[in-house]
Amino acid sequence: MDFDIMYIFIAVYLFCAITGAILILKRVKESWEELFSEPKTEDAD
Repeated sequence: MDFDIMYIFIAVYLFCAITGAILILKRVKESWEELFSEPKTEDAD
């Protein structure tokens, strides 16, 4: 069995997981900042 292919798959999976997590965290942070910056009353909408 070739272990090089397995390592490549693991590296790609980790890369995608880390970048995906960073993007999700950025979006969550932005939504939280919007929630805290805007007043809770949505009458202005």
